Amino acid sequence: MANTTINKDPSFVNAPKAGVTAADGQKSGVTFVNADSTTAKTLFIAGPNGAIIETITATTDDTSNNIVRLTLGDTVTDFHLGDVVVTTLAGTDAGVTPSKNLLDTTAIPSLRSDGSLLLPPDCVVKVAPESAVTAAKTLTIFPHAWDL
Repeated sequence: MANTTINKDPSFVNAPKAGVTAADGQKSGVTFVNADSTTAKTLFIAGPNGAIIETITATTDDTSNNIVRLTLGDTVTDFHLGDVVVTTLAGTDAGVTPSKNLLDTTAIPSLRSDGSLLLPPDCVVKVAPESAVTAAKTLTIFPHAWDL
């Protein structure tokens, strides 16, 4: 029998991690309003072993499409991953227009074949609308992710 090596310290997916910690101490996604303009917000920070983001859900009650920019980086530099269109009223009009998964392999062909995003340790994911959300409207974005 051949000598084989067994990995005694495998890496497993941990419990789901729902975005960054908000000011109130809760894990949550991010919401953009008109006053936020096009300022990027941190959506997710991978743990010390990296992470997997399976989907990033976006909903809006805006009466105009929202184009959302996704960036990856560290605490110093952000790298543009891609832009995705969130259709008018996505996920907010009683089921007529579905919410949008921002991890769209058509809009961002560099994603894994299943549309997920594998992140290196401590990677920061940010999102921002390309133009300000309409006054009195919102754009909400929420990651479905797991640390490794």
